[in-house]
Amino acid sequence: MNPNRIALTFDPTHITAAQADDAPDHIATALDYLKQTDDASPVVQAYKLALRYRFMDDAQSGNQAVEMIQQAQLHGADAVRQALAWLNVVEMVRDLVPWESIEATELMQAICAMLGDRDLSPAHDVLEHFWFGALQIGAGIVLNDVTLFEQGQAVYQMAIGQHIHPEGYLKGLVDVEEAMDTYHKQVSATTALVLMAEMAAYAGVDLWSIDNRGVTPLTATSYTLYYYYYPERWRWEDGLTLDAVKAIMENEGAFIEICNRRNPLQAIEHLFEDLRPMFSVYGGGLTTLTHGTSA
Repeated sequence: MNPNRIALTFDPTHITAAQADDAPDHIATALDYLKQTDDASPVVQAYKLALRYRFMDDAQSGNQAVEMIQQAQLHGADAVRQALAWLNVVEMVRDLVPWESIEATELMQAICAMLGDRDLSPAHDVLEHFWFGALQIGAGIVLNDVTLFEQGQAVYQMAIGQHIHPEGYLKGLVDVEEAMDTYHKQVSATTALVLMAEMAAYAGVDLWSIDNRGVTPLTATSYTLYYYYYPERWRWEDGLTLDAVKAIMENEGAFIEICNRRNPLQAIEHLFEDLRPMFSVYGGGLTTLTHGTSA
């Protein structure tokens, strides 16, 4: 794996592009957003501090993020996604302190214990399986554990081969009889797959090129994006409303910036006008800053 990485989903070229004099206006907007303080959850605060360290050369913020890692705990039903978000923070600031001081934290011990609990990766729960696979890839990179990484890669390959319909919806997730919250599940599952591929890319492993007759996470992304513009056409449940779709994308749509940098998406400008700067601690972070410039 790439020994010179500075984050799970971006590298120094992203920072250089964001700091360039000719960076687009939305980068300045994202930097202004990054400077704001709020009463968000600890992982959101730590994520923003770590980004300040990387994109604003703010060592004080980086050290504050380290202190939060040392005090962090996982809790609630969303522990898998929390763990992956914290690993993103860890990777951004790991050069500030000896690795042993991070490895010994309650947070890292809890993540390692979670990864050893196979019951947290139920094959019958497609969404949880995807997110556990993303955690395996992220943890495999942070811990330099090739076996763990390959376990996550196997989940990704299974998803590409079995779960993305050629149209782009996630089979076994949104097309299940009497399924609820289907658009949210589509967004969340697509996010997990996009993060798997993007994390692997910056570790030196190309998952983006894996496809099933041309079907990739970008297929699922385009499908998801279409219904942002035409929510009433969503065929699952009883359709969607614009307010419902916009709320989901505001909270979890940051992965769209990652996809757009990989392969420019059609008709994306209106969504960007609505939602930039895009930030989701579970969706890749402040992706308007990290991925809002051309590759």
